[in-house]
Amino acid sequence: MNVLKKLLMLVLIAFLVSSCDMTYEVSTQKPFHSEVDLWAYFETKGEQKIFQEHVNYFNKHQYQVRINAVILPSNVFHDTVKKAAVEKSLPDIIAVNSNYVALYADQDFIIPMDKFLTDSTRNDLLSAVLNKGVFDGRIYMVSPQASGLVLYANKEKLLANEGDAFIYQSEYIKLHNFESLLERLANHDDDGAVMDMSALSNRNWAAQMLLSQLSETSFIPADDMAESPSMERALQLISKWNGEGYIASNDSDALLNGDVALSWSLLADYPKLKRSMGDNLVMIPFPGLFGHDDLFGNVSKYSHPIIKSWGWSVTRQCDDVQVAMHFIEYIFQKQKIIEASRESKLMPATLTALKEIDYFSSQREINFINAENTISLSKTHLIRPEMYSKLQTVFNNVNKDEAISKIE
Repeated sequence: MNVLKKLLMLVLIAFLVSSCDMTYEVSTQKPFHSEVDLWAYFETKGEQKIFQEHVNYFNKHQYQVRINAVILPSNVFHDTVKKAAVEKSLPDIIAVNSNYVALYADQDFIIPMDKFLTDSTRNDLLSAVLNKGVFDGRIYMVSPQASGLVLYANKEKLLANEGDAFIYQSEYIKLHNFESLLERLANHDDDGAVMDMSALSNRNWAAQMLLSQLSETSFIPADDMAESPSMERALQLISKWNGEGYIASNDSDALLNGDVALSWSLLADYPKLKRSMGDNLVMIPFPGLFGHDDLFGNVSKYSHPIIKSWGWSVTRQCDDVQVAMHFIEYIFQKQKIIEASRESKLMPATLTALKEIDYFSSQREINFINAENTISLSKTHLIRPEMYSKLQTVFNNVNKDEAISKIE
């Protein structure tokens, strides 16, 4: 009896081993059920490396699906996408800058993702970031990370100069009230320089956002920028502040070092500032003339941070949208977003990731960034390449104490 049991056991083990081997052999040789082509671009090698690791891990563990990722240079990415769209040869997934969402959606390059996006991902995304991917009421792009232009302030300096309202109010700051604050701050400052505008030195979106936010309208169509009276007014305003001695030299650490009370800077600077300044760091609404209709007939009564980002879209050429969305949902997992954000230095765009790494120190800051009135950078903010040099010239002249009355 014991001998028979041993024989049966050996036969069973042999059968199980052979079955496992056969299953493994079949799984490794079986062709992919779906292949997803993807085009992306990254600003740094570190971001690219992390993304490629995510793709490799996905391909290794998803035996039915393979992601074919192609990384293109950022300076040719947009033109490559436009050419492929005209030729109807786009891949299944493309990286999309928030500037281009409306343009791509309007020209039918990309498709709505509403019906395929899971509720867990949709509800986890910051609404201010999610809204950047919306066109005509539909979601066309989702962003795992974001940045933006923020007006930071030294809380102690504000409280010492009757600036309480700027910390606690949620509505926009009227321009004359803001300039009164500058005057009070300057009267209690050794050199009178109380505000850093180093964001204007960036040859990128931050410079235009700063100027458009100070202009008479918060939206400036790209074609009208060079001749825009609003842009001219914004430059005159900066020149005025500089002439009165309010603007500090281009020192990115001026706020951190306590040299200024106010700083127009990037959301990506928040962690560094917060580590040094603690609760003394606050974000306040922008000043501006926002009590009138803008170019689109909307009354802009609030002036919270302007947010921009890039994200992922599914193209019209995609044959299996569910499979494409499966990969997008995969890279929106909390740890994946955290890993990518550490390399890019951008803010994670989901509530779970923000809370996991304690990006903000209080719910107030999350609410401030996530406010419904936060402006999302759209196609109306696209800036022509030739404008970069003009904006840079403006900033250089401001630092040299040269008055600027218009764009040359």
